[in-house]
Amino acid sequence: MVPQKRGPPKRATLVIQEGLADYLELRGSFGKKEAITDRQLVKEGTHTMKAWWRWHGTDHPLLTALAHRVLTQPVSAASCERNWAVWDAIHTARRNRLGSQKLSDLVYVAHNWNVVRNWHEEGMGVVAAGLLLRRIPPKLSNMLLP
Repeated sequence: MVPQKRGPPKRATLVIQEGLADYLELRGSFGKKEAITDRQLVKEGTHTMKAWWRWHGTDHPLLTALAHRVLTQPVSAASCERNWAVWDAIHTARRNRLGSQKLSDLVYVAHNWNVVRNWHEEGMGVVAAGLLLRRIPPKLSNMLLP
């Protein structure tokens, strides 16, 4: 596949780049005394970055919107930890000769089976989860559980 040639950056990209330059060089509203003082309060933990952008990013609405999106993303390793726990439960001393593809497939099935089971237990998607749970053979479900 031949990569597509990219044209000039879109207007929004240029506006964000200009706003980022202003932010980094403390120009415009980012260089005001209040903005610099509030940056220090953010570092001390008195204010949040989201609030700082709401107060001082008014001159650059696209950059502020981007900052809000980045700052509101949840940061968690919980999904990785769950995946590793399933991996450890499947890759036991008894099953240590499984090939990597077979092991990955079992982890995939086990993880999704647990998701469906949790939906069923919580009453979410009861019909779909019930149908899927009935189709899993008991031998497979015993093999997937620790």
